[in-house]
Amino acid sequence: VCPDGEYNDEPTATDCKECKAGGYCVDMDAASGNSTYIVCPKGSYCPAGVTAPIPCAPGSYAHKSGMQACLNCTAGYYCNSYNGTIIPSMCDAGESCPVGTSTPSPCPVGTYNDQAGTLCESCTEGYYCNKVNGTTIPVACPMGTYCPSGSVVPKNCEPGFFNDKEGRGNCTECDNGYYCNAVNGTIYPTPCPAGTYCSGSSSGGTPCPA
Repeated sequence: VCPDGEYNDEPTATDCKECKAGGYCVDMDAASGNSTYIVCPKGSYCPAGVTAPIPCAPGSYAHKSGMQACLNCTAGYYCNSYNGTIIPSMCDAGESCPVGTSTPSPCPVGTYNDQAGTLCESCTEGYYCNKVNGTTIPVACPMGTYCPSGSVVPKNCEPGFFNDKEGRGNCTECDNGYYCNAVNGTIYPTPCPAGTYCSGSSSGGTPCPA
């Protein structure tokens, strides 16, 4: 009689064999007491010497029978079937699914994902990404502000700088003869008033010397 985890597939053999990896061995023959080798089903794995298939853990899968070990869930997909995943599920746009994911999570703020089955990316320069449930389409920074790569919110142009276009990653230095000092970020530079002068990046006019 073969013990658990071993089998005998030859009637005249006197020795039992260890159950090979990729399958399991159970007592299917009550009369002889010998175990039978069965190929591991999809969604599970079977190292050598097991008596039952082991379901793939969350975050892993087995897409074919006879697997000795489960595979990590592919990036852009998740694997969370209770009895072992056979085919990974594709993550939606706006979701984060790195390798080995069991449950999708929203893209972190400052990142986005506009296509299912792909990884989150840093928000594009000139745009911001701040949806707590995952950004799918970055939002263009408004005029008077700028957005470096990975921005969560727009930043106002500093005094002495302006931005008269949407979707910019930086602000432009105020020209000579103009000043830029809007509290919420300058969109259009203001001409220096009579009797004053404004050098580049001015935030206000300086009185002309007597």
